[in-house]
Amino acid sequence: MDYISAVRADPDVLRYHISYPLDRGDTDSGAARSRSEIIFRLLGLNSRFAQTRLYHDFRQEVVRSFLHGLAQGHVLLPGTYATMFGNGMEM
Repeated sequence: MDYISAVRADPDVLRYHISYPLDRGDTDSGAARSRSEIIFRLLGLNSRFAQTRLYHDFRQEVVRSFLHGLAQGHVLLPGTYATMFGNGMEM
């Protein structure tokens, strides 16, 4: 819940949450591929973008999606998708 509060309060935390590597070596003159990537780039260009309605709506959508995934038990962790243990009861 602290992480969700941080996403709501700090644009830098939201930017970290949706982080996109912008140095992918694309040859298409830097065209954005998704709404998240556009928001990410705009937050990097101007900190006042966090005061717009577009940012507010996007932030609410991100938080709603995160809470929905959390309620279903889908928590993404950085790293590999390795299984920690297959059957905890047998261990």
